[in-house]
Amino acid sequence: MKLKQKQRPNQRMKKIGEEKALLTNLATPKKSFVLQRLMHDLEEIKNQKVPIKGISVFPLDDNFYEWHANVQGFNNNKYKNAIMHLKLIFPKDYPLSPPKVTVLNWKLYHQNVIYNNEICLDMLNNNLLNSSESGWNPRYTVLSILMQIQAIFLVENLSYSNSIDEVDRVFKTTNSGNEWI
Repeated sequence: MKLKQKQRPNQRMKKIGEEKALLTNLATPKKSFVLQRLMHDLEEIKNQKVPIKGISVFPLDDNFYEWHANVQGFNNNKYKNAIMHLKLIFPKDYPLSPPKVTVLNWKLYHQNVIYNNEICLDMLNNNLLNSSESGWNPRYTVLSILMQIQAIFLVENLSYSNSIDEVDRVFKTTNSGNEWI
């Protein structure tokens, strides 16, 4: 009987210790703030009174720091009805730092999609935060990022090529394959 009484408090203490560790881990201010902010951004998108045409986004089931989005072009240019499938990776200090946004399925050339399929926008540049130029601001939300990405495809810049093949041709003939123009 004494053996059971000694084991029982130890088991209880172990369970209490595990619960405290779990609660401490969940209550870490930085982590809980990031998750709360991401949940707030998701709710902002879900609760739009007028849904934003051509934008959908959702976090992965097993990783709330990775979201996938679809952004559709709808202007009368080469991007009309094109759908970009995007991956947003949120840093552990979001919204103090911007997410990394990459395009997963892009075939057309655009000056804001750089060589590694990463979206290049001033608003996603954390280095500009302390400068006089525009850059990342912690007040930006996932919705504002996706709306900005959609907006860059509304205006077609005619000084750029229409396809990757054309870019490759210009690259090879102009620079003999050494560097981008």
